[in-house]
Amino acid sequence: MAKRKSKAADAPMAYDDSKWRAQDDMHTLCRAEEIRADKARLAAAKKAAAGKMKELQSITGRGGRAKPKMDSQAAREKRLEGKYL
Repeated sequence: MAKRKSKAADAPMAYDDSKWRAQDDMHTLCRAEEIRADKARLAAAKKAAAGKMKELQSITGRGGRAKPKMDSQAAREKRLEGKYL
């Protein structure tokens, strides 16, 4: 009878995520340098980014970089005082 291989031999090799991430970041940096070197491409990218930001601001209803309203626990309790009676 033939000897069966161990299950460990069938398992895929462990994948090093940090190595993949470093390679991906390297490619991203190379592409960024190419875009910076090409003035027309950079202008098109900035225009597309501005359009996307405008679209996202219309969805969220906030203009610019407005901070979310933060108030104290006491202020929240006072505001909600009569709502749940």
